[in-house]
Amino acid sequence: MLILLSLAVSAGIHSTPGVIPTIPWSVLVLSFIFFWLAGKRYQKQQYSYLVIALFVWGVIGTYAWLAIQQQSWLTGGPSVYDPTLAPILVSCAVGFLGVSELICRSSNLRFIAENGLAAALYALPLRISAVVLAGLMTAHILALLAMKLLVSPAWGGLMTIAITSAVMLLANRVLARKSLSLLGALLAILTIIWGYTAIVHGNSAIGLWPGRPEYADQWLVLALTSLLLSTVAHLIRRYPSAVELYSHPFFQVAWLTYIWTLIGALMLFTQSQPTIAWIFAGLIGGLFPLLRPIENSAKL
Repeated sequence: MLILLSLAVSAGIHSTPGVIPTIPWSVLVLSFIFFWLAGKRYQKQQYSYLVIALFVWGVIGTYAWLAIQQQSWLTGGPSVYDPTLAPILVSCAVGFLGVSELICRSSNLRFIAENGLAAALYALPLRISAVVLAGLMTAHILALLAMKLLVSPAWGGLMTIAITSAVMLLANRVLARKSLSLLGALLAILTIIWGYTAIVHGNSAIGLWPGRPEYADQWLVLALTSLLLSTVAHLIRRYPSAVELYSHPFFQVAWLTYIWTLIGALMLFTQSQPTIAWIFAGLIGGLFPLLRPIENSAKL
């Protein structure tokens, strides 16, 4: 408790308004070693989460030190509005997921019984930390996008969203939460729309709100994305172990995307947009894989 209090006091002393707080390296390293030894001694996962949090804080501190050396900031640390930090930390999330996967693959029942440190203390916390860290970075990027603080086409933000989608879907193999599959699928759709807009239009403007004719081509991409997602969900149904975890959430997101695209297409139909025929063609094509699960359940 005293260690946590000293970390909070140190961060408060070295904090600057509008800047992510950092702490001295000596305090960070000593705290890291202390919590790592405490976890090894008492075999409790809360120490593992503290070790992981201190590691992330160390990455932020390293990033701040490198930027100060290059005189990128005069405030002494990374700004809360800095979009560069998100791709770096989401890459750490990928590293956490990879290390967790490595621990799980190298662990067997005998290993866990004889040495539960790596398998029990770090495998699950690393996976959960990867999801939480990636989710926070995605929320950060979406907030900057909403405040129009990203410089188009914002490839760093696009990479953050794409990696977060992959992290959630991969981590969910062990965590087994439908909500993660739903979020992963939604972020995958956002990645496709954002990537299309960045490549074709050279910006990150996403206008998927019904009644906006200047973004008619994005509605076409959304219709094709619904078709793609429902097709993937149908293919996943061949693997019974993944039906509940991936196929059903993918179908739900595909239906949600389909209905929203249909509403947008009907609004564009009243405005006589030239792409409306292609949008309806995509919607008709996407309806077949969406109705397949309903047809199969009716046969049963």
